[in-house]
Amino acid sequence: MRGLKIHRGALKVLGIILIGIFLFIALLLFLEPVLYEVGEYGYYEGSYPTYDAAADALPQSKFMPTSATDIRYMGLFEEPEMWLFFNFDPKEISEIRKRCDRVTGGEVELAPYGGPGDFFDWPNKITGTVRAEDIAGYEIYKCKIRRFSLYRRFREGVLAVEAEKGKAYYWGP
Repeated sequence: MRGLKIHRGALKVLGIILIGIFLFIALLLFLEPVLYEVGEYGYYEGSYPTYDAAADALPQSKFMPTSATDIRYMGLFEEPEMWLFFNFDPKEISEIRKRCDRVTGGEVELAPYGGPGDFFDWPNKITGTVRAEDIAGYEIYKCKIRRFSLYRRFREGVLAVEAEKGKAYYWGP
């Protein structure tokens, strides 16, 4: 009889292990669409051809003009940061101006560097901490993004816009 109890105990442990393995595999399958393609240095990247394709997938689409195209993004798994680029019709700059707050003076912290890969060219002019008024050719905006956070519901990102060329560069959560 005592051997049977050990056998039952071993079966319980085996059952718990199998349930754990099943839950781990289910979690990986659930997270797979979120993880995208992993680059060799622990970053993810992706793209959307149009605003309509990105609208439901990217929280940052809330401040993009509806004419946004060639939307490309990348981020680090270890940090809650994202680099994002998109083209837009310069006539729709008013959409960005309505949704974000323009920075007209003082220092602003931009992307610390041009992104964790060579997915797109990030201008050196919009890296580091700079005075907003010293960046010729760019309008700088702070855009609030709804992201999960234990302390606040919104986080701010920085958007550098070449309004005449219809190009926008975003860095933030």
